[in-house]
Amino acid sequence: MRTMGKVFCAEFRDMIVELHLVHGKSIKWLADEYAVSASTIGRWVTCYRNKRMLDAEKLSKGVPFDNSPHNKKCINSSINKVL
Repeated sequence: MRTMGKVFCAEFRDMIVELHLVHGKSIKWLADEYAVSASTIGRWVTCYRNKRMLDAEKLSKGVPFDNSPHNKKCINSSINKVL
């Protein structure tokens, strides 16, 4: 049986990803500083990059974004399962 780990809010995950990608902080440093495993941070970064690639692909194909509340909930649910 799998036990539940810590649950981090989206704002915290976004901040950590930004510190890594924009400000150049290493994953190891972030893991030590914020008491989050390096593998978890790595998954957050990968998820962010994959989402950005999907958004860019849709934009290049002219596919309109579905900003409905239902779609946002589905996307967030999928991302949270990955994270």
